[in-house]
Amino acid sequence: MKGYAGQAATEYLALIGMILIATIPIFYYVNEQVESNTRMNQANDAVSILANAADSNYAWVSIPSGVKSVSIAGTNENIILLKLSIFGGVSDFTAQSKAKLTAKGDLLNTLSKKGIYKVSLKAEEDKVELEISGL
Repeated sequence: MKGYAGQAATEYLALIGMILIATIPIFYYVNEQVESNTRMNQANDAVSILANAADSNYAWVSIPSGVKSVSIAGTNENIILLKLSIFGGVSDFTAQSKAKLTAKGDLLNTLSKKGIYKVSLKAEEDKVELEISGL
């Protein structure tokens, strides 16, 4: 009788081990997808906030990890372009402003690093100037 109890315990351990081997990769995959979606949403929000905040004095921007570059593009220099390394490649996130945009100081390099930044917006006659404010 004792041998059967030991065998049952071993079978339960083997069963639990197989269940864990099957479910751990699923949890890892779901976690990676959630993290990637969060980073994509942050990138999209960041460019939209900067492009649409021309009527304000400042905007708080949350920059995700994995940003390769931030630039001002377009023939009218009114597009904010954020390049994000995600899913094994680089994706572009853009937002268009009604006003011409200029970056003051080291703004674009600073926005390439993960963090939350306060960006000051200064409306001038023909453009909106963006710069990092003190936090």
